[in-house]
Amino acid sequence: MGEYHFSVEIAQQYGVNEAIMLHNLAFWIRKNAVDGRHIHDGQVWTFSSVEAFTELFPFWTFKQIRRILENLEAKRLIQKGNYNKMGMDRTTWYAIVNEDVRTYYGIPDVEPFAQTGKCICPNGQMELPEQANGFAQMGNPIPDSKQDNKPDTISDGVRQRDQFDQFWAAYPRKEGKKKAWEKWQKLDPDPVLFAKMLSGLDAHIRSEQWRRGVIPHPTTWLNGERWEDELTPAASPDRWRKEAANMSEYFAQEQWVAAQQSVIGSMLLDKRWVPEVLAKTRAEDYTQPYRELYIAIQQLTQEGTAIDAVTVLHALDGDAAENRKLVLDLLDLTPTAANCKAYMDILLEQAQLSRLRGLGLALAECQTSDAAREAAASISEALAVRSNQETFTQQDLLGRFYERHDAQKAVKYLPWGLKKLDMRLYAELGDFVILGGYPSDGKTALALSFAWAQSEQYRVGFFSLETRADKLFDRQMSMVCGLPMERIKRHQLSDEDWQVMAHNGQTVYDRHLDILPAAGRTAAEVMNLAKAKNYQIIYIDYIQLLKAENPRATRYEQVSQTSMTLHTLANQYGITVVGLSQLSRPAKDRAQVKPSMSDLRESGQLEQDADIVLLLYRLYPNDGSKPDRDLKIAKNKEGESLKIIALDFDGSTQRFTQRQEHKPLRERVEEAGEELRWEASQVSLDETCPFEGRP
Repeated sequence: MGEYHFSVEIAQQYGVNEAIMLHNLAFWIRKNAVDGRHIHDGQVWTFSSVEAFTELFPFWTFKQIRRILENLEAKRLIQKGNYNKMGMDRTTWYAIVNEDVRTYYGIPDVEPFAQTGKCICPNGQMELPEQANGFAQMGNPIPDSKQDNKPDTISDGVRQRDQFDQFWAAYPRKEGKKKAWEKWQKLDPDPVLFAKMLSGLDAHIRSEQWRRGVIPHPTTWLNGERWEDELTPAASPDRWRKEAANMSEYFAQEQWVAAQQSVIGSMLLDKRWVPEVLAKTRAEDYTQPYRELYIAIQQLTQEGTAIDAVTVLHALDGDAAENRKLVLDLLDLTPTAANCKAYMDILLEQAQLSRLRGLGLALAECQTSDAAREAAASISEALAVRSNQETFTQQDLLGRFYERHDAQKAVKYLPWGLKKLDMRLYAELGDFVILGGYPSDGKTALALSFAWAQSEQYRVGFFSLETRADKLFDRQMSMVCGLPMERIKRHQLSDEDWQVMAHNGQTVYDRHLDILPAAGRTAAEVMNLAKAKNYQIIYIDYIQLLKAENPRATRYEQVSQTSMTLHTLANQYGITVVGLSQLSRPAKDRAQVKPSMSDLRESGQLEQDADIVLLLYRLYPNDGSKPDRDLKIAKNKEGESLKIIALDFDGSTQRFTQRQEHKPLRERVEEAGEELRWEASQVSLDETCPFEGRP
């Protein structure tokens, strides 16, 4: 297996592939310099064909090698030439011309002298005698040493074109070549000015700004005589490693900036794009100075002012000349607004990637687990954001309706283990369900029974924030096997009990129900874990115990944020979330009034975000011996609400059953007296709940 070497420092500056190629070229050039061979026009050269390079570097394709060499030439690291004897021989010669790279590899400066007929040939090439005539980069002939080709014998047009070709090859942004050439002809730089321009361009290429991808249009650079600029030095390798881990990030940044320019330019060219751009993008999706332009356009739109270059310029703060130049550059960079939608797609994608990179760096620098959890939660929220929402036409929706309601397709909603509840709830994956109740009314037991019923068909995760997993499993086994909790907790199971457990053991083993301790976790962390484990339904016992994302916020704000996070991620991931919630204790003068959604503790956001709200409560709260429970469907977005399902709860076996005998509500109220007061406007007192026959 071959070994390939490269400089880490060079790789940080120009890329790993380029560094490998430069290391190989430098080896042969340095050797030829020592041997006094392959010296032409003040440079030491080596030569090879692309085919030969593919043999030397088998891990690269033909196209990859060509692209690497073109990148090196465009960055003015190498120069191409042709010093072959045969005119038909197009084998390319290479010289390293970047002074920093030459110094790094110890390549000496030489004076032009008569070339020799012997050469050191990389990769086993045939040695060929050379002639003085060659073809330099851009295909321009190198003057023969025997000829007297003085500069003044070359026409101005040829000189201008040669200069411009060198400029264009070095300039990293290849846009608007025709306009740039026209400007170059007007400038008509003499040799002194041309050398100064190339020197200034080289300094710009190395600058911090250009490395971040903020590269002006070539014509703009020429118009502004930017070679005279005083530049901020490039970042150190260590800093550059943090800010741009590799060259792919650099090019992503460049793509993002170009997309921003094109989107803003499209709005200036065609105001019809303004509403759509403002609807799909935010100020946070832009970097300066384009963010200022976006905000100005946004404010003008809110004021009802027409959008064009003049109005936007008038709305901008700061230096008028700089603003004018910025706007003119954008108009110059955006030849048409027809592709604005494509520009927006690129902008939104790159903006999100940039935010994620920043959050990733923040996560890497965290010093505590709490800080790391906060950073991870922020990453989850960023991934869940969809700035560019899909649009469904009536035609699209009608087709989807026919497809969804195909008679051959069975309708499948989530089961709950209670027939009457199954008939009333049209719950699907991705819904947000709240199960509320007062302390000790049986919320956890009812949630376990729901999870057990669903785990036959779905992968279910039960996140417990206050009860250990083994304790919950004890309750589950009591419910499934019908064994008294007392005998389980006291370890007094009889032989018959063990037989019952053995009979149900395979059923328990086959269920897709996991119990996960979740104390100290945030809502985003729970959802991340649920996604990682491919759960389809999760239970959170209970919501108010989830750790707040922002500990400095009020308790109301914390629970509201938790609710919004769960609702957003449930919809985003397609995971049904059943969150248990405490109810605020009723006032003393209220006795036990049937609870409503407003009783959900510490947040009205739960009521707003939930697709379904179920409220469990005792009928006789002052008599613990009575098993009577009511389950109220307080909210049901896609079905009937304010319906009551009568239940009995057997605490010894943790089982809920639909009540076998159920009197009309009017009779139950009369029997309860002042202990129970109903809102007659919500529930018919004559309603009955017959036994459904399902435990």
